Amino acid sequence: MSDIVELIKIELTLDSDCVCVKYDHENDCDLLDEKGNPIPEDSCLGCWEDALEEWKNYVYPEWIARNKITDRTKLVIEYSNVTWRNGSGAFQCQVRDLEDGRFGFLKGDFRITYTLEGKDLTARRSSHDEPTGAYFKFVVGRSKK
Repeated sequence: MSDIVELIKIELTLDSDCVCVKYDHENDCDLLDEKGNPIPEDSCLGCWEDALEEWKNYVYPEWIARNKITDRTKLVIEYSNVTWRNGSGAFQCQVRDLEDGRFGFLKGDFRITYTLEGKDLTARRSSHDEPTGAYFKFVVGRSKK
């Protein structure tokens, strides 16, 4: 059974900007403007908190389970195309440093999409300074070289 679960690809996007849209409860669909685009809500209904809860309660523990690791396991985060300077490199941390979904150093406006495929966790972050996206790979059980 666990082999089948590991074949399931999971994607989750955390967006620092509100993505709440007005909803038509009578017709069970988003309300659309004249161009067919969803109409933003007047105020946030908690979309960031909802996505963060999905990360903390589903994706993050699923990644830990698939890799048979603990929150104290060391890992290396390899990155490329980071900031407007297109930096690349790696840094070491512990699995628990990922629990908040932002892996500790994200500030400002951003969108990050996590992809869990098999045992592999990757992320693509887009922001003002990274319009084409920065790429992150989370490597379990390896020390930074």
